[in-house]
Amino acid sequence: MRISATLALLTILSISTFGQTKDNGQPLLDKFFETYKSKGHEDALNFAFSTVKWINADGDEVKNLKFELDKIVNLVGNYIGHEEISSKMVGSRFRAASYFAYYDRQPLRFTFLLYKNNDGWMIWNIQFDTNYDDEIEEAIKLTDKK
Repeated sequence: MRISATLALLTILSISTFGQTKDNGQPLLDKFFETYKSKGHEDALNFAFSTVKWINADGDEVKNLKFELDKIVNLVGNYIGHEEISSKMVGSRFRAASYFAYYDRQPLRFTFLLYKNNDGWMIWNIQFDTNYDDEIEEAIKLTDKK
């Protein structure tokens, strides 16, 4: 009987822990990078834009963004993986998250702004760049002055 009571308690704890996930939009970012890895950067951007019903995925701004990402990706080599650099909740409905997407030549930084309206989370804004050298050097200087 003791074993079955312990097993029941572990089951209840597992279920309650599983239900206590952070409400920060992380599943959208996970899906973005899963799509990025399996289907490529254009499909990942399409997914990101699909989370915001007010964006015209066929508009010039979206096409330009896809074109710019395509140019960068063609220069940096093969995709290796990704890693979160930092994340910050601003209130309970807005999050900024920055990731490195690793490539053969160098990482590409993605910055996401996520917003939760009454319908749920959306990727409200997405940016990417390779111009982070000065920021990293400054961060290193600040940590060296302890």
